[in-house]
This record gives sequence, C-alpha cells and structure tokens, in this order.
Amino acid sequence: MNIKNLFRLSYLKIAVGISVFFAIIYLRAPSFFELLELKTIDARFRGRPSVAAGKDIVIAVIDEKSLDEIGRWPWPRTTIARLVDTLTAYGAGVIAFDMVFSEPSLHPEFDALLSLKSKYKGDKAPPHGFVDYVNKVKADIDPDIQLAKSVKNSARVVLGYFFHFDKDAVSKEGRELSHNYHDVEVLKQGEGNILSASAIETNIDVIAKGVKGFGYYNVVPDSDGSVRWNPLVIKYKDRYYAPLSMQALRAYLGDPPLSLNLADYGVANIKLGEISIPVDESGRLLINYYGGQKVFPHYSIADIMSRGLEKEKLRDKIVLIGSTAIGIYDMRVTPFEGIYPGVEIHATVIDNILNKRFIVRPQWFGLLDILVILGIGVIFGIVIPRLNVMAGVFGVISFLGGYVYLSAYLFNNKGALINVT
Repeated sequence: MNIKNLFRLSYLKIAVGISVFFAIIYLRAPSFFELLELKTIDARFRGRPSVAAGKDIVIAVIDEKSLDEIGRWPWPRTTIARLVDTLTAYGAGVIAFDMVFSEPSLHPEFDALLSLKSKYKGDKAPPHGFVDYVNKVKADIDPDIQLAKSVKNSARVVLGYFFHFDKDAVSKEGRELSHNYHDVEVLKQGEGNILSASAIETNIDVIAKGVKGFGYYNVVPDSDGSVRWNPLVIKYKDRYYAPLSMQALRAYLGDPPLSLNLADYGVANIKLGEISIPVDESGRLLINYYGGQKVFPHYSIADIMSRGLEKEKLRDKIVLIGSTAIGIYDMRVTPFEGIYPGVEIHATVIDNILNKRFIVRPQWFGLLDILVILGIGVIFGIVIPRLNVMAGVFGVISFLGGYVYLSAYLFNNKGALINVT
C-alpha cells in the first residue's frame, strides 16, 4: 500500500470517527441539536411561499375597538349571552370560546336578597310566595343563568377549560366529574410520555349543562418559548382529554368518534372520524402555520354585536372567540411572530386537521438522522481525499447546499420534515 492510500485510509478513519462522535452526541445530548433544528424549522416556515387558509374558520376578537365600545374586560355574563344569541342568529356553525367561566358572577343585589331569605330558618316560615319570588328574581337577573339559557338555546357552543401542571394545584372538588369532559375513546392501552396534568379548571355547572362540548386550550411552548407543537391529548386521572380545536372541529363535522391508539412507546395514532392525524409519541401535532397574524378573518365583537357584518361572513362557520387586545394577555411566540394571538393557534390547528394540511415527521426519522450523520462521514472520508482543495471545498458546499434545498423542497411541497442540523 503506497503512502497516498495510507493517507486516504487515515482520512476515512478520521471522518468516520468524527461522524460516530456526533452520532453519540445526538443520541446522548440531543437538546443542543434540537434547539438548532427548531430554528431551521422556523426558517423553513418563513422561507415557504404563502399558504391560504381554508374558508371554514373565522375569529371573533376581543380587540381594542370592542373594549372601547362594549366596556373593559371581563364583560358581564349578560354581554356574553347577547354575543351567543347574536352569533346564533347569524347562523354560525360552531361557537367556541377560548376562555373558561370557572367562577360564579358577582351580583351584590341578589346576594342581599339571598341574605334576607336565609333569615327564615327553623320554625320561622317565610311569607307566602317569598321563596318563589326569590327564585324568579334569580332566574331573571342572574347573569350565569342568562348565559346558560343562551348556550342551551344555541346548541352549538363549545367551552374552553384548562389544566394545571403544578403538583400543588388543586381541582375544584367534584366539578370535573359532573360533565363529560373526557370523551376520547381509547382503542388500545399502553404507556408513553403523554403530557399529564395535576388539576383541572372547569366551567361552573349552571353554564356547562347545556353546551355542545368542552376542550382544553393549553398550549405548551418549546424550550425557546415558541409554540410549534400542540398537544392533542392530555392525561388526567387515568383519562384522556382533547383540545378546544379538536372538539370545535368535531362539533362542526357532526360529532364523529375521536379515538386514541396507544402503544408501549406512546401514542401510535389519533383519529377524528376517518381523518388520521400524524402526531409524535407524546400525542403532539406539529402546527403547520400559514403566516403571521390575521391569516384567518378577524371580526371585532363590537361589529358583530351591532350587526354590522354581512351574514355570509359568519354563516355555517366555526367561530372562535378570543382576545387580540394587548391589554388582555393571550399572546404567544410562533415561527413567524413574537406576538401572536393564542386563539389563532387553535384556528390553525383546526384548519390543519380539517384540510389535512400536515407537517409530517415519522417516528422512524430519528433512525434516518443517525444514518445520514454516519453516511456523510463515510462519503466525505472516501471522496474528499481524492480531490484537490478547490474541488473538495466546492464538493462539500454543493452537497450541503443540495441537502438544505432538498429539505426545503420536501417541506414546501410534501409537508415532510427532515433534520437539517
């Protein structure tokens, strides 16, 4: 063996050794590479041609105009009831609230009447008709009852709720058991790294009784604070729950079954009717963002309440109700913007599922990452020593540029996410 072949063999050994080293780092300490990869995902989103959202979803926003004309937030439940009545009259297909009504309304006048009622105890009977009068007044003036009536009459309202993940958090005793928040069918049992909650914050019973469904609105950012994934299942007390986006879409499609298929490694599959949703082993969907704010139509609630919109803009639509006013915090970080309304994240997830616009990264792609790392080392170790300096540099740049172009092409045209880092 001549000296040149010895050098080539040494280069190959060095290249393979470096590749093995990085493969071990990738497996043992993935967080650094994951952070870099998240930034490349953001770059692929921003570099992609614009994508038009579907026509099924609109957002009724609590914006600055609404606060100026209707009043400061939070609004009385009577105002929310009028909003439900108005959207129902517009012919909205589904009305979904990105909020929770977890506490009874404060009503000092009615509290005074109840205190008067409490004085009649034991043998001291109240005047004839007094109890009936109190109950009638309650039905007439209690804002929660008025909202409950509007919700029940509408028969198309999906309410939000949220989970706590702090171990010290405590659920309101018994309330989460009184209504069917957990209606995910588990096809196969298994164990996995599904997000688990410690407590649940639900709606008060009087409002919850007449709703179409419930869905949590928790979002979980990545380590850099950006929201790229949406958990489509959360585990709580050995039961599984679905998000607001999924429940709103389910109501819109006529209540098809929602099923969860578990395996030993985690979530194998989530299906809504005939729609199979690609998720990772934790049950998370990679959100396919279409752009910055207002990809979906935004309509001020002030304009809706004044009947200032054409009926066609809301008829048969999924209407999500949420905040875009800066003073009401519901802003998130996304690959496109540092200030992005949380309600529009739910809208994006709904549109992804409804129109099957998924970004797919199969679970076996982790093995592909290792093979690419090792393969590049072997190829470079064989080819580069046979080239002169300029040809070697050009070859490496061309290869890496081609790989980046391939990743962008697959992302833009096939919805496939391969690892660039």
